Formats: sequence, C-alpha cells, structure tokens
Amino acid sequence: MVVMLVVVVVVVVIVIVVVVVVVVVVVVVVVVVEVVIEVVVVRVVEVVIEEVVVVVVIFDHIFTIMRTPAFTLLLILALAMTIAVCVPLNVNSLQQQQQQSPPAPVQDKDRICAAVAYMRTQLGKYETSI
Repeated sequence: MVVMLVVVVVVVVIVIVVVVVVVVVVVVVVVVVEVVIEVVVVRVVEVVIEEVVVVVVIFDHIFTIMRTPAFTLLLILALAMTIAVCVPLNVNSLQQQQQQSPPAPVQDKDRICAAVAYMRTQLGKYETSI
C-alpha cells in the first residue's frame, strides 16, 4: 500500500514537472517569436518609411527646381529651338528633301539664329517683368 502511494506521488510529481517545463518552453518560445517579429516588422517599417522620405525629398527638389526662373528660361529656350528647327519641316518639305539635295547649311544657321533671337526676346520680357 505504501509502495503504491509512493509510486502515485512520484508519477504525479513527474507529470507536474513535465507540464511546467512544457509551459515554460512554450511561453519562452512565444515571447522570443513576438520579440523577433516586432523587431523585424519595426525595422521593415523603418526602412520603408526611410525610402518613402527619400522619394518625397527627391520629388520636392525636382518641383523646387521646376519653379525657378532658370528652369523656365530653359523651357522657353527648348521650345524656341523646337519651333525654329522642327515646325518648318512638314510632310511636303520632307518629300521635297528626299527628291532634292539636302538644304544648305546656311538655312540651319538661319534657324538657329532665329531661335536665339526668339529666346532673347523672351528673356527680355522676363527681365522687364521682374
């Protein structure tokens, strides 16, 4: 009878120890996983936020540059060069150029001079408006 009681007590103690060890291991694993997930998620979010900030700063610089008078003058110059060089060319003149010899370099020089003159008039208008 006493031996039976001792065996039951030993089995109960072993079961309690095993259950406590399993619970402790599960709690430790859950806490470690939570901490790792939190650290990883926080770091990923930080990296994403840093990248978004970099993109926003780059676009802010681009839009700041686009609002400057120098950029406006550059756009006017590009438009003037495009008008002076490209607008006179149409389908008929392209067909004529294919049939005839290429235009003389003086015509290209005249177009460039016209574009520069147009740019100077635009610059003069801009300077007087300041």
